[in-house]
Amino acid sequence: MRKILIPTDFSDCAQNALRVGAQLAKKADASIFLFHIYNTAIDWIKLTLEQEKQYPETHKEIALAKSQLKDLANSELFEGLDVSWEVAINRNIQSIVQEADITQSDLIVMGTHGTSGWRKWLMGTFTQKIVRLAHCPVLAVPENIQEFSPEIIVVAADFDEPHNMMPTIVQVLDLAYWSGADIHLLKINTPNAPRNSNIELGDWKDLIEYHLAELVTVNIGLYVTVEEGIIDYANKVNAGLIVMETHGRTGFTRYLMGNLSETVVNQSNLPVLVTRYQPPA
Repeated sequence: MRKILIPTDFSDCAQNALRVGAQLAKKADASIFLFHIYNTAIDWIKLTLEQEKQYPETHKEIALAKSQLKDLANSELFEGLDVSWEVAINRNIQSIVQEADITQSDLIVMGTHGTSGWRKWLMGTFTQKIVRLAHCPVLAVPENIQEFSPEIIVVAADFDEPHNMMPTIVQVLDLAYWSGADIHLLKINTPNAPRNSNIELGDWKDLIEYHLAELVTVNIGLYVTVEEGIIDYANKVNAGLIVMETHGRTGFTRYLMGNLSETVVNQSNLPVLVTRYQPPA
């Protein structure tokens, strides 16, 4: 991991993501890129310098946002780290994904609200969209998380077909190494799954054989939904992180491991790392 992108709106929720991102960067010896979006009612980008003077308040607010982000980059939180930053004017959510591509970021760390009602829905939708669009892994950090040092990492997957999960394995092994965490591979058995069906572990097989991970199965009959089973299991074993994979395939598999990962991100009170499916070469 070489670079971590952290979007921030200077809220308490974003502060937790900044804290976790800084912890990861120090463990991985990675650089940080701070990104803030400031929206105005004016098409600011198209204004000339003379025209900008007609909107002194907007000019002042943009300058304040830049000053805040600069102070944050130079704060004690990121001491010893290589930190760059940018304030983008009138950009949409997708610009976070674009910036991650431009800066070649290996991870996006962002905060999620654990409140209820409209605010939770809004922030959940925001995070879900980034999870869906990002080409690099996304770590969603709930606002109740102060420190990130998981003792147990739960990797939820269907294991119904062998495919290339090596990028996910690398992420998980790195996190387990930095934190000394145990790895639980979680499969939720759905009612329509064939009984005694073989679990295709694929790239995970060696981890189990070398006792670097253990496989756990949970029957969906115990829960109303798959996501409920994943979250409940993670909470029962006191996990510090849930890892899931998403990809752009269509049909049931995309529904199971695509929309499902977004739902878990929205509902979990634990950090959730969503990695991107890499098709076999």
